[in-house]
Amino acid sequence: MPVHSRRQSILKGLGKAKHMRRRREVPAGERPRISACIIAKDEARCIGRCLDSIKDYVTEIIVVDTGSTDDTVAIAESKGAKVHHFPWQDSFALARNEALKHATCEWVLVIDCDETLLPGSGEALIRLLQKQKEQVGLRPVIHSKKGVFLLSARVFRREGVEYRYRLHEQPTFEGKQVAAIEAPQVNLGHDGDVVEIRDQFGKIARNLRIAKLDLEDNPEDPHAMLNHAWSLHEEDVRSVEAIRIIEEVRQKFNMKSEHTTYLLLKGYRAQGNEEAAQRALVETLEFGCRHRYFLFERAKYFVSKDEYAQAVPLLDEAMSMPEENGGHPQELSFMITGLRGVAREGVLDLKGAQADYELARRSKPNDARILDGLSRVSKKMKILADARG
Repeated sequence: MPVHSRRQSILKGLGKAKHMRRRREVPAGERPRISACIIAKDEARCIGRCLDSIKDYVTEIIVVDTGSTDDTVAIAESKGAKVHHFPWQDSFALARNEALKHATCEWVLVIDCDETLLPGSGEALIRLLQKQKEQVGLRPVIHSKKGVFLLSARVFRREGVEYRYRLHEQPTFEGKQVAAIEAPQVNLGHDGDVVEIRDQFGKIARNLRIAKLDLEDNPEDPHAMLNHAWSLHEEDVRSVEAIRIIEEVRQKFNMKSEHTTYLLLKGYRAQGNEEAAQRALVETLEFGCRHRYFLFERAKYFVSKDEYAQAVPLLDEAMSMPEENGGHPQELSFMITGLRGVAREGVLDLKGAQADYELARRSKPNDARILDGLSRVSKKMKILADARG
């Protein structure tokens, strides 16, 4: 069926639904005016649910379509979105800026078609914006099958903001990245990073091509260099070139960050080079980036070498930190607790090991590793008690 005919069919079936339907109850006070800005191409699979999730909380929805051949435009229009057409130019920043150009409200919410505003987040967003006075953005939390992650600023005042970089574009204000605070009350669901979906639309190959162009535009820019390395990494996690670029950025720009360390750990381990992975890990920890995950990974290495006394203080430090928004925080806490049980058992702190195993068992009552640990510790404690007579 031709695209035009399909579009008419969809419009007939869905009806010209008004974007500003009866709103859900929101907090009292002056309601902030929000433009939702979206870029799209062949997103019929998911754009409808995205717009449904935000329409009760925003003043207008701006969709910039960069050349869809499916029903994306028809669905967006049926939901009340203002659709603008813009030719794709191998730059997400240009498309984002086109959307900002059409926004008329004080505030902007940037959301992708494969994302949804999760229940409760719309009301939370309005409450937060009612309190905001400065040009400070909000960083929502994104939930996907890969984990839970913090984003760059997705909500900000429209005036003066411009996106930069073709790939993994960043909002800037007066030449600098928009300052943003964490907004854990605002949560987005995301499914576009599922491998099958990415492969279906050729996103990995597309991103690599665009990253190369970005690097040509900004040859000495660490963000562009890391975008290129990340794209190489996605195509082949063992990429020698990706690892070389990441190491260069870490040394040249002193960026021993969570992001670069995570990429190196993944890359070196895919190559079977655990010593290089540990070298990057130690360098990052000594630099002061003492993330719970990195402390856990370093401790795990010591445990694998039966160097339990080296592992215990690292795990103590990790246990003392609050759960973060990124990654799988509860799963990481379970792993840290269980590993400290192993390390304490290794230094014969049996009561401490028993306490850690019991704590871990609260999260996963039937985990075989934890149950085995409790059984071993119980037997050792009995042997010691019998020896003392």
